[in-house]
Amino acid sequence: MKQAVSDAGARIYSYHHLSPTEERTRLTSALICQFGYDDGWINYYNTPQFVEKDPVSFLAFELNRPYWWDEAFDHITDRFEREKVIEAMQVSGLKCGLSLPVFIPGQKSGLSLLGFRVDKSRISDELVSILQWAGQISHQRYLALSETEYRLTG
Repeated sequence: MKQAVSDAGARIYSYHHLSPTEERTRLTSALICQFGYDDGWINYYNTPQFVEKDPVSFLAFELNRPYWWDEAFDHITDRFEREKVIEAMQVSGLKCGLSLPVFIPGQKSGLSLLGFRVDKSRISDELVSILQWAGQISHQRYLALSETEYRLTG
């Protein structure tokens, strides 16, 4: 997945596994892998005030399709909070972000987050479809490996 994401021009990437009982405020505890995030973004993201309100991640619980982060920003009612999130993205050099919810039967959901240094108008629908497919395959592979690990050690 890292290669596909890098080839697509993403600067940052993270994959989160969401178990059926996972609470929305515990998304960071489900982080499986990530690359490209700078320390400033990680420190900002991990503050309790942000994790509890992260609109980009929370929207995944309501939608079952890829969505751009600016769509999630529309759900931030506090103007000051919205500007802080956008400023943190800009400081990290990100122009846009894409969320890819992934699913399999049994409510074993996941979420891939990608940040780009180009405007979203430069990212084709075809590329979004390819990234969604790659995210879905990676999610299924992660679950297969984790279930094997559980059977061996559980």
